Amino acid sequence: MAVKKANSKKTTAKVSEQQMVSFEQSFKNYWIKYFDFKGCAQRSEFWWMWLFNMGISLFVYLIEIGISKQLAGGLNIAWSLATFIPGISLLVRRLHDVAFSGWWVLLFMVLMLLGTFSPIFAFIWLGMSIVVLVLLVLPSKFDGNKYRK
Repeated sequence: MAVKKANSKKTTAKVSEQQMVSFEQSFKNYWIKYFDFKGCAQRSEFWWMWLFNMGISLFVYLIEIGISKQLAGGLNIAWSLATFIPGISLLVRRLHDVAFSGWWVLLFMVLMLLGTFSPIFAFIWLGMSIVVLVLLVLPSKFDGNKYRK
């Protein structure tokens, strides 16, 4: 019984080590860690920024259908260029958080490009998209994670 209590304390300590990152901190980290492909990003940090980027995309879409396609096209290009690198770095850091290499992102992007030329690669990319999505929703891995400092 004593062993069981010791193990439950250890598990509780690991869970409490990582607190949920606020939206404000996620936003700051997103821009401050623009070119930071090392370290880890918690689930909350990743998903706050995903939600924020989807909100901006919706806003630009509403501008496109309501005001001007030309203005929305320019906003969309500007936002995509501004967020491409930090989005990739955040994705790499999120994969590091679950103890996977960031090189998966490169493979994912190559398959996406090849999928535009071949339906076989498109299906492989679709399968990999599901795998990456599952990895993104996994909890942080603390034990044996070489990416954690």
